[in-house]
Amino acid sequence: MRSDTIYEQKKFWFKLKLALGIVSSWWLVALFAKFFYFPYRNFGLSPQNTEQLYGIITYPFIHGDFEHLSNNSLSGFIIFSALFLIYEKLSVKVLLFIYLASGILLWFIGESGSMHIGASSIIYGVAFFLFFSGMIIRDSAHLALSLFMVVWYGSMVWGITPFTVENGISWEGHLSGAIVGSVLAFWFNKNDIIKEKVIYPDEDGEEDFNFFEKYPIKELIE
Repeated sequence: MRSDTIYEQKKFWFKLKLALGIVSSWWLVALFAKFFYFPYRNFGLSPQNTEQLYGIITYPFIHGDFEHLSNNSLSGFIIFSALFLIYEKLSVKVLLFIYLASGILLWFIGESGSMHIGASSIIYGVAFFLFFSGMIIRDSAHLALSLFMVVWYGSMVWGITPFTVENGISWEGHLSGAIVGSVLAFWFNKNDIIKEKVIYPDEDGEEDFNFFEKYPIKELIE
């Protein structure tokens, strides 16, 4: 087997392990809290509460019960794996930005006195980033990813309004992630991936759109 093939295989499995490692950290926190009776709910995010700003960092690791944790774990593993596999060099930057920015936005727009826990905002953020990035880039691989997001996670759109979620579910967290992920998709595609069409004169001396020949999108994003 060629060395470059072995390297690509190792890189592939490393990305899956990285996604699994993130999800595993949620389980470690839950198990630690259960067996050591740690008051982990105190580390949720309390909007407009300046005394609990640390919740912006800690709230994604806290879940209400094991059903909540299991649901987020499956979605998180799939979403994070897709991010790491498709957007190799941007993935960590995107994930960290969504993690921090969605928490900050939730702190501002969440209802005062409420408590928000769970990684759903990050999952929503990455999902919306993947969808809109795929729609903007419009090559076959990224369009396929966008289609997958619609088919597999299309119902997520109902989780971002107070009228379509059950009581106790943080629609503000979902909305925060969706906003950050969407904005980030357009921002990165505008500034790092150079999505705008560029006009070049063709052989007949007329202007024509040759953007995809001039700028190989996949090389710019990977």
